[in-house]
Amino acid sequence: MENAISSAPFAACTIVSSNYLARAFVLVDSLKAHHPDVDFWMLLIDDHALGPLAQEAVDRRGIHLLRVHEIQLAATEVANFRFIYDLTEVATAYKPWTMETVTRLSGRHVFYIDPDIEFFQPLTSLVDAVEAHELVLTPHVLHPMQREGCQPSEADIMGSGIYNLGFLGMNRAAASKVTGWWCERLLRECYSAPEEQRFTDQRWIDFAPCFFDCHISKDETFNVAYWNVDQRQVTLENGTYFVNNRQLSFFHYSGLDEKVPHLLTRHHQGRPRVLLSEHEALTELTRSYIRAVHLAEQECADTTAEYPFLRFAGGERISRSLRRIFLKELVKAEKEHRVPPPSPFAPGGEEPFFDWLNEPCFSTSQTPMLPRLALLLREARQDLIATFRDPQGRDAVRLIEWIRQQGVKQFMLPSRLIPPPIFPPPRRTEPKLVPGLEIVGYLRTESGVGQAARLVAQGLSESSIPFETLVDSTPPGRQQALHEHQKKGVLGEEEAFDCCLLCVNADSVSSVRQRLGREYFHKRRVAGLWFWELETFPESMHSAFQEVDEVWVASEFIRKALAPISPVPVQYIPLPFGTAGAVGALDRKLLGIPEGFFFLFSFDFHSIFRRKNPLAVVEAFKQAFRPGEGPALVLKCINGDSHIADLEQLRYAARDRAEIRILSGYMDYATNQALKAGCGCYVSLHRSEGLGLTMAEAMRQGKPVIATGYSGNMDFMNEGNSFLCRYDKVPVGPGSAPYPAKAVWAEPSISHAAELMRRVYDHPEEAAEKGRRAAADLAERFNPARCAAAVEIRLRELRSLEPHAGRSLPLSAMHSTKLSSPVKTLQKHLKRSVDVAKTVPSFGSLLFQGPQKILQKMLMRLEKQRKPFDEAVVVAVSSHDQRLLDLERSLAELRVQNSSLNRPQ
Repeated sequence: MENAISSAPFAACTIVSSNYLARAFVLVDSLKAHHPDVDFWMLLIDDHALGPLAQEAVDRRGIHLLRVHEIQLAATEVANFRFIYDLTEVATAYKPWTMETVTRLSGRHVFYIDPDIEFFQPLTSLVDAVEAHELVLTPHVLHPMQREGCQPSEADIMGSGIYNLGFLGMNRAAASKVTGWWCERLLRECYSAPEEQRFTDQRWIDFAPCFFDCHISKDETFNVAYWNVDQRQVTLENGTYFVNNRQLSFFHYSGLDEKVPHLLTRHHQGRPRVLLSEHEALTELTRSYIRAVHLAEQECADTTAEYPFLRFAGGERISRSLRRIFLKELVKAEKEHRVPPPSPFAPGGEEPFFDWLNEPCFSTSQTPMLPRLALLLREARQDLIATFRDPQGRDAVRLIEWIRQQGVKQFMLPSRLIPPPIFPPPRRTEPKLVPGLEIVGYLRTESGVGQAARLVAQGLSESSIPFETLVDSTPPGRQQALHEHQKKGVLGEEEAFDCCLLCVNADSVSSVRQRLGREYFHKRRVAGLWFWELETFPESMHSAFQEVDEVWVASEFIRKALAPISPVPVQYIPLPFGTAGAVGALDRKLLGIPEGFFFLFSFDFHSIFRRKNPLAVVEAFKQAFRPGEGPALVLKCINGDSHIADLEQLRYAARDRAEIRILSGYMDYATNQALKAGCGCYVSLHRSEGLGLTMAEAMRQGKPVIATGYSGNMDFMNEGNSFLCRYDKVPVGPGSAPYPAKAVWAEPSISHAAELMRRVYDHPEEAAEKGRRAAADLAERFNPARCAAAVEIRLRELRSLEPHAGRSLPLSAMHSTKLSSPVKTLQKHLKRSVDVAKTVPSFGSLLFQGPQKILQKMLMRLEKQRKPFDEAVVVAVSSHDQRLLDLERSLAELRVQNSSLNRPQ
């Protein structure tokens, strides 16, 4: 669409689908009757071509026709809009983009006007207002509403917004500012949800008077409609309509349906505020409008198709529930930096959309494979969550059956989304266990734990050990990591590897085992690859030892923390992080990194800000170099949007130094490696690390590394290959969960770190030599062959062990933090042995009192010592009996609540 600058005092626009053209024609005719030179623009939101009749009617009225590809909304977003929003929602969602386009192309102030509005007078006062103000608004009501139970109520108005956006004026000079704010909100939040006090675009404009210069019209002749007509008496005198004895300016026929012409609106049919049967003039007004619409329909009789995005290609109507489920997953994917779900209206068509919803979710061959849609439907309603508590386990069959019988109606599922029935897995012979290893972990997650799992797979890929991988995508974070080494060797149909490695930390082992199911682990040996960053391991995590046969760790630091308190073997496995691959060139311009030397530190906010300690890196850099002295500092971080306070603290610390760059957000693997290869020196002033993979990645590329000389990184760092920073041990202190406040970690010396940074910058030859030595050390000690050899030894030992994983520990081995108070008392008495001195009489007593009396006295004394234990047993059992009764009462109440909730939504 080319610019269409005219001498008209203002422009106007509306938004319609093809089947609403007739109303738009009535609008244009009524407006041009009073403003013949107005520039009128119409956005047609479907892709239908106009028929010759409709095109001629558009041309005759001088309407500028816009299509959605002309309003500067990306094609991917158009496809998303067409699915996440229904017709009413999407028409309002396009509004700010349309108004901005019209102001830009026409060069005029613009009024948006709903197509079901009719004008009876010029807009002179409103045109004057839009020239003097940024926005012109008309409230729904101008007087307190009567509270006699009619509709709409005050609550209805509060839920839909103070201002009616069927009419809105915008000053051209403010268009970019207003629409920039408004577009950002409507991109994902233009839906209607009365229970959330949301109604399309209108609720957002309640903020507008606080943000922009707004003219709020108090003229009762403007925007008369069903929501205020009880306060504005419409009369007819000599062919002219009046409102409260003033000539009507424009009427908004919102919800007027020619199929039920006896109702003023279809939106409120219970107890409307006004009955047409009681208002003759209002009845004539609506009849006159319906007649005008019928005449206009003859002008576009060849273009009356239904809005095409109400249905799937097969003709089945798209339910609001499906739209909301898709919207929720789209927002979630964007927040977690994952690939967004495919819209059925994208260029690829419906197939990717249906494939996405029908894709089986994380499970194993021992449990039913549920389609993604089944789990999303369950998550959409609290009653379903309460009813099907274990959707991928014992409740899977029931959930699928409910969807097939009830859900298909309540969610209006198209036939292609009705899941086939599933049946309880048949009892079959146990799989034959063959030598090999299944690696279970976050193999697609961009995190340190995920990278450790990938490194194990990399190490085994060059060995003779058969393995396969099972991806768990449940943790938050982007799931786009490169997972190259997925399996080695071929399993028969009834075979499974005899060993399993759970590459998740101790606090996640139980949940992973639960998802995989008990049968998955039957007769298998289970190892856990754990990371921990402190010298002491909290008691709250000790129960994880029950879930594995042994623990593998990637550093001696972790081994020394776990081995003294572990009831199972703790073994060191060297990960193959010393093998450097090909690295591409760093695009400094794209990342905003200046030319020349720069220090680098990379971290994840999820990994505890205080432990990673980036503030110390900033402070050391500021002490080492004056502003503009030469080098730069780049801080690469992810997940700052989930830790805004910490990110802001970091930005504040770097605020006065232009050469400190903070790069917040995910990068692909190649860019991350190029960033490390491009830096002059990597710096980590951590307080503690379980291993320190980012330091190792920089060292394997021959980069000098400055790091705190403490914790897991000391497995591969020494004075010969690194610049180690001095430190003091200090208490962790509060505010760094899950790390205990009384535990200790390092406090690196900032002044020493500054000296080291200065030394690296001033003596590049020495720094380069340490980098070369580091790369050589890592290549020799941390390569796939060494990793595979260590794993092979451990698998051989594992197979010789009696299975331990999954066994319950005896009461005496449980940790008191997991026990109730009565059971703690019971445990205390259980540990007490009989006090021989207080139970067995002396030799003199035996001589003078006789055997019978002595035996009686011994039994009485023994009874006295055992009585506290017996009482503790009674108290403990009674306590837990009471807890069971309380749980049964709560369960009964939940069942009553569930029965009331289990109704069609």
